[in-house]
Amino acid sequence: MLNPDKKLPVNIVNIWPEVFGEVQLNVIPIKYLQSISFYLKNNNTLKFIISPQDRELSWDELNSKLTQISKEYEDIIERVDFKMNSIKIRRDIERLSKQFFRKLKI
Repeated sequence: MLNPDKKLPVNIVNIWPEVFGEVQLNVIPIKYLQSISFYLKNNNTLKFIISPQDRELSWDELNSKLTQISKEYEDIIERVDFKMNSIKIRRDIERLSKQFFRKLKI
């Protein structure tokens, strides 16, 4: 579903350019996923807010749900957008980096 050579959108990169500027999309961690929007050719949008329970799913389980939707609407899906919580990504990376460097005593 994801293009491994795709860069993050500019608005995401601008939040933390020194890190997000080099990121390529291979996998979106579910815990950072906020919503998935299916834009349809008839100008309607199916938006799925990712609940806390959804964040506990494996990628296979989430992919199964997305596949069902895709099959049902495949003839009229124009594009799919994934909205991520980039602020949470930054906080988590900074927190984990601090923890890592404390353990190394750097």
